[in-house]
Order: sequence, then C-alpha cells, then structure tokens
Amino acid sequence: MTLSVWGRLARHFRADFVSEPWPEIKEPAPTDRQQLAEHARRLLEDPVLRLALERIQTDLTARWRQTQTGDTRGREAAYRMWWAVEEFRGELRKMIGASRINRN
Repeated sequence: MTLSVWGRLARHFRADFVSEPWPEIKEPAPTDRQQLAEHARRLLEDPVLRLALERIQTDLTARWRQTQTGDTRGREAAYRMWWAVEEFRGELRKMIGASRINRN
C-alpha cells in the first residue's frame, strides 16, 4: 500500500489526522511577476501558515536534539525536513524579489 503525502507526514509526525489529498487546483498560478509576488507576500504574512511552519520547525528541532548519538539517519532526516521549510520560504522570497528587480 502506498501512502499519500499526508499519510507519510502523519506517520512521520505520529499524528492522528485523516489522510486527505490536496484540493484540486481550480486556477493556475499567476504568470505576471507582480501578481505572483503579491500572492507570495500574502502567504509569507499569513499568520496560520507562519504558525504551521514554525510548529513544524520547532518539532523538527526537538527531534534532532533528541536523537541518539549514533542515529545519524534520524538527525539528517530532521535536518533535511527543517531545511525544506526554509527552502519554501526562500522560494516565496525569490518570487517577491523577482518582481522588484523588474520594476526598476
């Protein structure tokens, strides 16, 4: 049986939430850099998204710190996931920055 992304995350975080697929995308992402930047800015400023990402990183940091001395796999997995959150934020910042470059 192949688990969905939600199922794998639930297993990883030992959460008890129902595995649900992402909702179907009804419209494509904007292609205009200004609109894309505005959407990215709203995401970065969204308090719920910010809280969720902070909770994930806090949990991953705790997991990393609690790994046993020889558990390099566990430590590396926690670090890679923590870094993925940073990459997500970074990609949104790049979208905002790209719109600023084209204005000048």
